[in-house]
Amino acid sequence: MGSSGATYKSPVKAAFKAGRKFVQAALEWIGLDGRAGNIALIIVGGIVILVALTLIVKVMRGVVVRRMERYVNRFLGSGGPIAFLVGIVLTVLVQSSSITTSTLVPLAGAGLLSLRQVYPITLGANIGTTVTALLASMAVDGDTAMVARQIALVHLFFNLSGILIWYVPRPLRDIPLRMAEWMADFATRSKRWAVGYVFGVFYILPAGIFFLTELF
Repeated sequence: MGSSGATYKSPVKAAFKAGRKFVQAALEWIGLDGRAGNIALIIVGGIVILVALTLIVKVMRGVVVRRMERYVNRFLGSGGPIAFLVGIVLTVLVQSSSITTSTLVPLAGAGLLSLRQVYPITLGANIGTTVTALLASMAVDGDTAMVARQIALVHLFFNLSGILIWYVPRPLRDIPLRMAEWMADFATRSKRWAVGYVFGVFYILPAGIFFLTELF
């Protein structure tokens, strides 16, 4: 109280602002300003994010993926919390839950991992993948910064709530495992229906919900 203080200036935010000014000046130089300039900034920003994440994944994949199987095998007999942590750390390192799960699938197919061992690692990967959105939200500045951070936190807490519902209570923990076993048997018997299920759940159903929300 009554003393002067200093304001912390983030070097990361300063770097983003400098890059934004450079891109904005380049767009204005080629004649894109106002509404067209803002749209062009959105497109350029999206491209930069995709390129940056792609390069991060490429670099980290070469460093980490070779050792992922060894790390997973080391913690095969570990309990849920350790398996969660393994899934989170590996996914944060490679910035992709798909890489983590694609490493687990052949191990499970070879019989080195059981479904119950894969389950908590996969849930941990779902938490680790939210770090990408959190990092991207930190790059947003201005009036939309709060909204971007809220969306990233919604992603995080949605995945956390799924763990609290379907893993923490022991009676409910078996439900996703039994469903996974049933769907594996179903896919083995009929690959055509399995492909149709994936297409329907991940493409047709979200598109239907989107159009319904637009109508109402």
